[in-house]
Amino acid sequence: TATVTTFADQSVTNVTFSEITTASFKVSWQAPYLSNGEIPTYKIESINTNTGRKLTMEVLTYETTFTGLDPNTTYNISIMTENKPRNGHSVGLGPPVTATVTTLPLDELGLRAEALSSDSIRVTWRKITAKSKINEERFIVDLRKQDATYQVEVGADKSTYNCTDLSPFTAYPITLTYLSANGLLPEIYATTTVTTWPSAGQRVTNIRFPRTKFRSIMVAWSAPDKPYGIIKLYKVFLRSREDRRKIDVTAPKTETTFTNLYPNTAYTIIIQTENLQLNGQGGGIGKNSTATVTTLDDVYLGAVAMGTDIVRVTWKNESVLSKDNSRPSIILLSDGRVESQYEIVPGSWEQFFRNLSTFTTYTVTLMRFVSTDRDFSESFNVSVTTWPAVSPSDHPTCGRRRQPPTTWSPLNMTRRVTDQNSWPWTLGLYSSVRGGYPYCGGTLIAPDWIITAAHCVELAMNCITAPVGELFSYKALTSAILFARIGDHDLNKREATEMDRVVRSIIIHPQYKVQSGNREHDVALLQLAKPVPIGAEIDVICLPQTDSTVSSSTECVFAGWGPTLSSQLNVHQVSSVLTEGRVMIESKDVCQTFEKNGIPEGQACLATRNGNPCWGDSGAGVYCPDAQGQWSLYGLINRGKFLCVGQYAMSTFIPPHVDWIRKTVAAKNVT
Repeated sequence: TATVTTFADQSVTNVTFSEITTASFKVSWQAPYLSNGEIPTYKIESINTNTGRKLTMEVLTYETTFTGLDPNTTYNISIMTENKPRNGHSVGLGPPVTATVTTLPLDELGLRAEALSSDSIRVTWRKITAKSKINEERFIVDLRKQDATYQVEVGADKSTYNCTDLSPFTAYPITLTYLSANGLLPEIYATTTVTTWPSAGQRVTNIRFPRTKFRSIMVAWSAPDKPYGIIKLYKVFLRSREDRRKIDVTAPKTETTFTNLYPNTAYTIIIQTENLQLNGQGGGIGKNSTATVTTLDDVYLGAVAMGTDIVRVTWKNESVLSKDNSRPSIILLSDGRVESQYEIVPGSWEQFFRNLSTFTTYTVTLMRFVSTDRDFSESFNVSVTTWPAVSPSDHPTCGRRRQPPTTWSPLNMTRRVTDQNSWPWTLGLYSSVRGGYPYCGGTLIAPDWIITAAHCVELAMNCITAPVGELFSYKALTSAILFARIGDHDLNKREATEMDRVVRSIIIHPQYKVQSGNREHDVALLQLAKPVPIGAEIDVICLPQTDSTVSSSTECVFAGWGPTLSSQLNVHQVSSVLTEGRVMIESKDVCQTFEKNGIPEGQACLATRNGNPCWGDSGAGVYCPDAQGQWSLYGLINRGKFLCVGQYAMSTFIPPHVDWIRKTVAAKNVT
């Protein structure tokens, strides 16, 4: 479209427009009727009405062409005539003639472009009728970007072209030009922009572990240099062959932390990047990046009061060094007012704090520096209370060892022979139907009451179904003898401290399922025909509270005559002497990885290192000390595939059964 306004005198006339395209037009005119002089040039201005952009030309002829214009845009055109000076006097420019013209819209060619993938684009347009019979009319597809340049010619009979080998998630401007037969000027052109699909997430780099502790790992990484998309999130997977643990998390940032892990365990970290889609296309999860890391070992911090003014603190010596061995660990002992500090010497595993206040609770903190960063450490805490200043007769008689526990060598990860009578409540069970070896263990909880596993009673029933939930006479039901040997140490010797007591009556927990192999409520109480005298070599253990819990840092013990592993023969051999093993009470999730059928309620998971209980240890107690050095019964060794092998075992957790135990012991006896 075009409109023209003229002026008299020296103005041009008959302004017309031709060859109007989306980016150009040709303007023509006639010379003035009265020039009043020689016309050397015509001055033409083109002004974009949208942007105000001005283009100026001076020509000698009666026509010119403006190119590089915007599509579907109106331009104001002004043409002025300039005469040559005459007799030294300048005539100058004459009055302007104005006109308007609008370029064609882009729809002329119907240009369209769509991404086919993360590296290809399809360009389509409408076919047009050739303006020349000579087969020289053609299209030029022009795609330009820093990393890719296309300029291809296709015949006028074509209407599509695929651009390939492009970069993902990149906006490409596309220009389509239709050239006439002479090829001098573009007749029609169109432009558009299209973005290739985002690719799947790219691999992350520089995986690192800035914070590694004994139960946690902080993982950090660098985002992909060229993500080829918008990163939605990171998928981070933790895997371990040692404990079969699988933890999957998503992280919006380039770091995350895994907690509740196992000490001294190798973990594999797998990281994937997920890119967002673009209009439902592309993106997704990319390839893995992996790294491995090992958690630090637990220090196994423990603290026991040894008297009214002394506390013994123990730890695992090889675990307290800093990661680069540059800084010693520190133990702090504080009662809230006064603080004592001890710098751990490499190779040591215990420290006695003396001259403390009587009957005072102290917090023991071990700080281990786990990196070269001076401000970064991890701490382990336990509490301990010194004994009150009262006479020995005022102390509870249960759970007191007459000799202090022997220090474990940090290198001793298996069972060891106990000091004689060091566990005065430990006993062996014998039956006339089972032979002359203690087939199960038990624990003395009162002068005339023993606690053991219910399945140990079943083992001695001589194929007779045992009643549950009620006291019964073992001898009357089986015509056999069941007795306990208390105060024993070496089975090959008759020792002065040992004594035998016949079991008169038995009661199995009412919810135990006999002959089922089920481990739930695997508890039984045995009443002796005659009480045993309590003294230095024979004593009773304390029962815990019903809501008692045990910290994972508390070192517990079990003892029995079960077979032990021979380091020379690598087989389990029957032990003739009482042995003990150290255990930690772990969460059930730890043992869950080894149990396909799940772990029944009321079970406790024991971390045994390599000192597992074995057959013959069933029914023996798991003893845990409190901060005053008083021992309580927290578990009974259970049956199952953990026995003898592995680093974990199961036990029946005693606190939920304490009320039933106390009521039963207080009830009337069977005559």
